[in-house]
Amino acid sequence: MLLDRNPQLPLKYGILLNRIMLALWPSSILLMATAGRQGTPEAYKLVAFSVATNALLYAAIGGFLWVVVHLIAKFKRPQTHPRSGQRA
Repeated sequence: MLLDRNPQLPLKYGILLNRIMLALWPSSILLMATAGRQGTPEAYKLVAFSVATNALLYAAIGGFLWVVVHLIAKFKRPQTHPRSGQRA
């Protein structure tokens, strides 16, 4: 992809950085479509789409984890009677 072809990086570091980039920015795979189109409006659109896709992916994962954490916290709290505030 992007980092494994950099002539200034040894191959093992390029592959490692490429794997880290895919883990942190999963939609970076879309950047392969910009090969040979650098500086064109289509390339900028693809980069923007890749960034937006990654933001949506992180938002979906964050929303899912938020729901899971709050459900776990809700079931761990002691149950109280709705009117008296006493434990049931």
